[in-house]
Amino acid sequence: MARDLQDRLGLDSPSEVDLRGGPVDMLTGDFSSGRVTLPGYDLDGVRPGEVAIELSPFDVDVLGSLMGGRLVFQQPPTGTLRVELSEGKVGRIAASEATEFPVRSVDLEEGSAVAQSEVAVFGQVVPVAVEGGVGARDNAIVFEPYGAEAAGVSVPEGLVGRLLQGTAFVYPIGGLPPGVRITGAEVERDLLVLTGEVAGLT
Repeated sequence: MARDLQDRLGLDSPSEVDLRGGPVDMLTGDFSSGRVTLPGYDLDGVRPGEVAIELSPFDVDVLGSLMGGRLVFQQPPTGTLRVELSEGKVGRIAASEATEFPVRSVDLEEGSAVAQSEVAVFGQVVPVAVEGGVGARDNAIVFEPYGAEAAGVSVPEGLVGRLLQGTAFVYPIGGLPPGVRITGAEVERDLLVLTGEVAGLT
């Protein structure tokens, strides 16, 4: 299975596969669960720290697998997806997607993200921090800002609207394996975790 996934997905190294089940069950092709880790998987130019799939129970055609030299499934395995993106990678995504204000970096805290930017005021460069939530929608990362500070002071209501609009972005996630869909996002300290569903690992 590891070699097959490496060939199908064009991985630099074999995936890490851990299939679980009782000895008798496995002889008949019944597996209770499994975990597949895809090292170095490229999501259209973004390489996550980890891409892992937790497999639900699945059945293998034992005779067909022995004759064909690779695993043959009764039905394509399903499961859940976990993708880990580091703070630095999220910062590079934000810098490429925010249109009106330069994003210098992104700080990931529990439950929120803070984009560090700057604006010119009367010839002076003022550091700006824009705080917002990160979610997932239609296989895309969504940053929705809700507050901003300039030099540590809350930005006045009359100015904050344009600033927030300029830092909001939607980043489509390309290069997902067939049958895989991103459904959620959670911000942890220094880490963005994307979760999803695997309709059928073919």
